[in-house]
Amino acid sequence: MTRLRGRAGSAACVAAAWLWSCGVAVAQEAAVAPRDAAAADLAPPLAAQPLPATAGGQAATRAPVVWQLKVVAPDELRALLLQYLDLARFQDQKENGEPVRVSRAELRRLVAAVPEQSRALLEAEGYFGARVAVRVDDPGQERPQLVTVTVEPGPRARIRSVRFVFEGELDQQLDAEDTYATGLLERLEREWALPAGALFSQGDWSAAKNAALARLRSESYPTATWSGTSVTVDASTHEARLFLVADSGPEFRFGTARVEGLRAQPASAVLNLAPFRPGERYSEQLLLDWQERIQKLNLFEGVFVSADLDPTQAEAAPVVVQLRELPLQAATLGVGVSSDTGPRVSVEHLHRNAFGLGWQARTKAQLGSKASDAQLDLTSHPWEGRRRGLISLQAARFEDTFNAINTSQRVRVGRLREGERLERTSYLELQHAAVRDRDGQDVSNATALSGTAQWILREVDNQVLPTRGYTSLTQLTLGRTYASRDEEGWFSRVYGKVNAYLPLPNDWHLSVRAEAGQVFTPGKASVPDPLLFRAGGDESVRGYAFRSLGVNRDGIVVGGRSMYTGSVELAHPLPKLPPSVWGAVFADVGDAGDHHQRAVDRAEAQAEEQDQRYDQDRELLAGPVHQHRGGDAGQRHHRGDGEVDLGVEDDEGHHQRDDDLLDGKDEQVDLVINRQVTRRLQAVDHENARQKHQQKAFPPSQPAPNGCQKALARRRQGQLLGRHASTPSVFPSLSSVRSLKPARVHKFFKRPKTT
Repeated sequence: MTRLRGRAGSAACVAAAWLWSCGVAVAQEAAVAPRDAAAADLAPPLAAQPLPATAGGQAATRAPVVWQLKVVAPDELRALLLQYLDLARFQDQKENGEPVRVSRAELRRLVAAVPEQSRALLEAEGYFGARVAVRVDDPGQERPQLVTVTVEPGPRARIRSVRFVFEGELDQQLDAEDTYATGLLERLEREWALPAGALFSQGDWSAAKNAALARLRSESYPTATWSGTSVTVDASTHEARLFLVADSGPEFRFGTARVEGLRAQPASAVLNLAPFRPGERYSEQLLLDWQERIQKLNLFEGVFVSADLDPTQAEAAPVVVQLRELPLQAATLGVGVSSDTGPRVSVEHLHRNAFGLGWQARTKAQLGSKASDAQLDLTSHPWEGRRRGLISLQAARFEDTFNAINTSQRVRVGRLREGERLERTSYLELQHAAVRDRDGQDVSNATALSGTAQWILREVDNQVLPTRGYTSLTQLTLGRTYASRDEEGWFSRVYGKVNAYLPLPNDWHLSVRAEAGQVFTPGKASVPDPLLFRAGGDESVRGYAFRSLGVNRDGIVVGGRSMYTGSVELAHPLPKLPPSVWGAVFADVGDAGDHHQRAVDRAEAQAEEQDQRYDQDRELLAGPVHQHRGGDAGQRHHRGDGEVDLGVEDDEGHHQRDDDLLDGKDEQVDLVINRQVTRRLQAVDHENARQKHQQKAFPPSQPAPNGCQKALARRRQGQLLGRHASTPSVFPSLSSVRSLKPARVHKFFKRPKTT
């Protein structure tokens, strides 16, 4: 694509256009001459092929005849000729159920027009060297006359070059190498539908011109027009050259906006949604975006946004917003039934400008057999930056399938920021929730203050009934419980959900859904049930009752700290029913529970067991060790106020003395005792070092952690007995010694294990 200068003088532009128009005429004449010659080669002139004469002379010429048209050509061209040739259209017409009959003179006229009509149709498809021949045969005996049209289309023309000439302010900006003008030219070249090398057709040529002009008009030049366009075709080489001259006119910029039709709503609700500021370049898409944003406010029945395209006001074109308001208040009474919550009746009231403060107030009350709630939502009119304020109060009561009563009350204050695809919400929430059994006893009861950040991304073809694209929801929550049935503490919550839609052949539609959530708590801090997770129901795992999958506590299902669900659905509109009634085949999977909490509990139990064993080992080191012999009590160690029996029990429960185990060898007993005393002294030194490490790691003002963290800290500080580097193992715990078999204990005392 080549751009020519359009400001070199009006005479130069006119001369260039005249030369190109002369080239078109010359090329057309050159194309016509061989076309007629080719037609003469295929068939004799039409005058040499008179329609077959019949008896009756002139009367017979005016008598009606019946004919049949046959076209010999490639399939796509044959369909084109049979659709648009006059001879074909007259053949298909019927009168009183019978084919229309024309006179022989009329048929002669229609046959004579076939070559010219055929060439015009073929040239529109890019065949400029086509050969057309027509032949008429009369089989006689009152049978239809056969008209045969034979077409040899030849090669199709291809685009050799495309040249643009710009006039007006756009040409001046291109000469000045303006960034915006250069980018606009690049977009025109990139989006041009007939580049060099493409096949030419009249339909594509018209569509390409319309698209290029629409691009100019939508970006800063709304008064742009074509000064001239032409196509030059060389019939010998079957190549086409395109030449276009565009007058851009002046560059338009937005001026001030004026709102018309307001009665009860403030103008700020409309002006704060404007996607542009005065002085910015004109864009048709920005006007359409503003109009769509105003329509989504649910404040106006009719919206139309336009700009005054007066060239004399191009530097600050006024923008006019014409509105027609909806009623200030509206009330709705509803009756319905749901497979999740049963029958219900609801009443809703909407005030579109409550107390004249620029806030919408929506009040809703619902009474049902299982679920009842009352809710008040306050949403501000748009602020600057497309931000809106949110205030919400809700009280709800729900009876699940286990006859448990779930109650909740919440207050929410936040801010919403809307976008074309992404919607961001952040809010603070104070919530209290309780779950009680049929006897009124609390199963779950907690109050929490939390902050939540939420992102909603929509990339679908239809907001109401999407068939292509995807949506996603992400929530991050951090809060603390204060009054609870179990423990108080901090918690965090993560939740995500993704829906994908894909259309399939034969009006089938595939949808996939996946969601997962997790609540993290240090310890067993209680969290209000609505902030936990349950599964089951039409929007979750179908086939299970609504919110019936969770944690079973005393026969009552409460929310769990973990949840995941997934679904694959194949749907199709049901025939002979309204379009909104569909049938579907689906597969759902999912569950909710305390999977992560169970792992934490197991880790805490293991840590607690290690604490107990650690305490037992410390008791063994509490005092000096004395050797004591005699009696059936076996060898004993004195440890201050108590003693430890070094004897063991056999499999039958009989107590064996240490001298029996050591075969009465006193020297071996002395060796064992000496080694044990040495280890005790080394362990005492290690205990002193451990206490120093503990004081450094956990000062008195900083309490030591519990559970898993305490065990982990001990591992890191070398506090667990027998795990510190270069420290020998000391006595096993009392329970460990007594659980060994006699032979194993005998071996242990002969070969003390060291690390």
